[in-house]
Amino acid sequence: MIKIFKGIFTCCFIVIIFITSCGNKEKTVDDMVSNSIEVEGISLKSSLVGVTAKKITLYTIEDEQVVPKSIDGDNMDVNTMIESVMLELDDLIDDVETDVRKEGDSITLNFNVADKKHPFGKKNKVSEAMVLECISYSILDNFEDYKKVYFKLNGEAYISEQLKLSEEKPFMADE
Repeated sequence: MIKIFKGIFTCCFIVIIFITSCGNKEKTVDDMVSNSIEVEGISLKSSLVGVTAKKITLYTIEDEQVVPKSIDGDNMDVNTMIESVMLELDDLIDDVETDVRKEGDSITLNFNVADKKHPFGKKNKVSEAMVLECISYSILDNFEDYKKVYFKLNGEAYISEQLKLSEEKPFMADE
């Protein structure tokens, strides 16, 4: 009999706790601010608690292979993408200054270097083609507006000890 009474009492207690905890909660100002956005008189409300940043694919070199790496890249532009790739490859190549020119559906990346024969340094640990592939894949995979990537050295055709690229034909085209 006591066991039945304890069981009924426990069930009633749980039901009372459940009913009292389900009451309407007053929204604080912080709750309202985090769940609504007002743009030019239009109010948007979100039922989502968090916002997921856009993932982008950044290409890098690991074990002498070009490999994709997914990173957060909300609002990343082409210049920032190229800087990010160069930072990823910083241990493998010497520091290089870059200038980016956008024209229509193509990007031209000019490397300003001291030695055109060895644009990424004499002691670079990877081939130049792999560095250029990392940059090209990163641009073409993440930016729909660009379909062609060209490279130059000190404002002229890309001619080094390892590579000779045409000024007329893109290094990589996504067509």
